[in-house]
Amino acid sequence: MKKYNLIYYWQNFLANEEDVSLKPNAYVIKFCIVNKYSYDYYCNWYSFANVEKLISFLKYVVIPSTYITKAFGKDENTIFLDALDKYECMEYLEKANVFDKAELLRKVNREYDFLSRIEKCNLGIEGVKKYLELVNKYNDRNAKIFLELEFYKNVNMIGKGLIDEYEKENMLDDLEENMSLNKNEILSMFENIDKNMFMLKRLNTYLNNMLTF
Repeated sequence: MKKYNLIYYWQNFLANEEDVSLKPNAYVIKFCIVNKYSYDYYCNWYSFANVEKLISFLKYVVIPSTYITKAFGKDENTIFLDALDKYECMEYLEKANVFDKAELLRKVNREYDFLSRIEKCNLGIEGVKKYLELVNKYNDRNAKIFLELEFYKNVNMIGKGLIDEYEKENMLDDLEENMSLNKNEILSMFENIDKNMFMLKRLNTYLNNMLTF
């Protein structure tokens, strides 16, 4: 069994995430949970050298953290961030006092099953992208608690992805102001960022400092 299929690997990963920097030639995930009840959010950017590790992160961290926050975040006024296996996650959610608990459990099972099919059928990164499309399709950013889950083929694509996202919302001026760079400068910065180890080590902090929700 590979180490990233062990719950302890991800618990240790989260405990030391301040030391985790984005890597070149790796898939990148932006993972955010926003809790408007507590006026709080968690957001970080992670890189994964292979599909298997990315899928394990989704199973052990993203699914339990997201749905347990949705179930308990209002009453407990917090964001839940931890690594759990499917059994532990479902056990937590069974205790939730929410009116739509059956629907909540159905959604969680659907996501675990989707990821299992990707692994069993060797669907690779295209399968993961389909999973992310499913998650984002049902994600309501107007909800009091919501998820942001964005995929980038590599760290170089973050600049283009940010620009596309902000242009879609007619908010490119905000992005340029937050980054103190114009559109072309943003694209240029990310074009060769994989070769700049100094910047890569600080990119997580840089990106999170310009976040707005």
